[in-house]
Amino acid sequence: MEMLQIIEFLRVPIAIVHIAAGVVCLGVGTYLAMARKGTSLHRQLGRLYFRGMMIVCATGIVMAMNSRNYMLLLIAVFSGY
Repeated sequence: MEMLQIIEFLRVPIAIVHIAAGVVCLGVGTYLAMARKGTSLHRQLGRLYFRGMMIVCATGIVMAMNSRNYMLLLIAVFSGY
């Protein structure tokens, strides 16, 4: 199988992972914005948020490259920055 065929085969699972990680980041990020900073829970959730955003970024890059949408590719790259 060529790489593009593999990516096309995984298009829906990649989108599901992208959406799930994004939803987690929205919830955790909202809590972190309102929570007291410096607590153990805040640090743990901050790490979860970071990992979730890296998943969103990585899957966004794959999806944008697969669809050849360069504007979304820039958004995905800079969301990881």
